[in-house]
Amino acid sequence: MREAMGGALTFEALLVFLLLVMGILFFSVSYTRAFRFKNQVIDVIEEFEGLTEDAEDKIDRIAKNQEYTLDSTSPYARKCESRGYQALVRNGDPQYVLCVSCELVDVTGREVSSARYKGARFRVASFVNVNIPVIKQIFPATADFLMVEGETDLILSSGNNSELCRNIN
Repeated sequence: MREAMGGALTFEALLVFLLLVMGILFFSVSYTRAFRFKNQVIDVIEEFEGLTEDAEDKIDRIAKNQEYTLDSTSPYARKCESRGYQALVRNGDPQYVLCVSCELVDVTGREVSSARYKGARFRVASFVNVNIPVIKQIFPATADFLMVEGETDLILSSGNNSELCRNIN
């Protein structure tokens, strides 16, 4: 009887270890997907020199190609707004939330004035979608709210400063 109990405990320990390793691997894949998506969004914003309609269309195509989706959008949108971002919500195919903020920057080094030459810097955040039942049960509050953040290089204005943060703020 003692040997049977020892074998069952060993089997349970092995099962717990396997579940832990698989959870770490799934998290690693989800984190990598969110990181890659965030980097590609930054590249698109820099390419289009802002968050234009064409840039948003390209971001949608990138999300679809990478299969970057979230279970629901409302908790993620609230998380964006609580962190000072504007939530770019997509409920279609794919369904995702992207956090974006835009800050105008005076690049002359002088006092800030609307007539001065300005640039913009976009901050972008994407979410790590941890859709693993075991992890969600152990860490229900944090599993959905792991963010990957980054920012663009300085995007300079072409003259009138109106085009920089037109869809943000």
